[in-house]
Amino acid sequence: MKSCHYGARITVSVICFMMVSSVGFSHQGHHHPGSESTTPMIRKEESAAVKQIREEYNRNVAPLFKTSCMDCHSAQTRYPWYYNVPGIKQMLDSDITEARHHLDFTDGYPFKSHASPVEDLDAIAESVRKGEMPPVTYRIMHSDAALSDLDKKVILDWVTRSKLLLK
Repeated sequence: MKSCHYGARITVSVICFMMVSSVGFSHQGHHHPGSESTTPMIRKEESAAVKQIREEYNRNVAPLFKTSCMDCHSAQTRYPWYYNVPGIKQMLDSDITEARHHLDFTDGYPFKSHASPVEDLDAIAESVRKGEMPPVTYRIMHSDAALSDLDKKVILDWVTRSKLLLK
């Protein structure tokens, strides 16, 4: 009986350490100018280019983002079993709030953010290339969230085509 409590304390301690060590690393210190606005900088009347970008996003990229990004970058968060552990809840909520502030995939493309659509695409490409997203601390607890080389290629190809369409 005593060892069961000891094992639970170790598990909670390890999770707490992982969460505390990840504070501030969820967005790898990126700061984007113009953080006052959270609306996309696209005209109300969508262009054919935006519609084409959205269609390709929905078909090829959104399924990848659902597995790897949506828990933090959308209102469709699937909270982990350890979410209600005191202290962890507050850290996760803070990380999720920050993630959504930078880039919110809830409503699909164009994303809600504090940057332009091209800046969003650049930030996505940079994060994918550098392996910053999803963060290592998230991948530790969600092994299925890691992007494969093929996943990265799909995302980067979509970003490249999208940027060409937006010019």
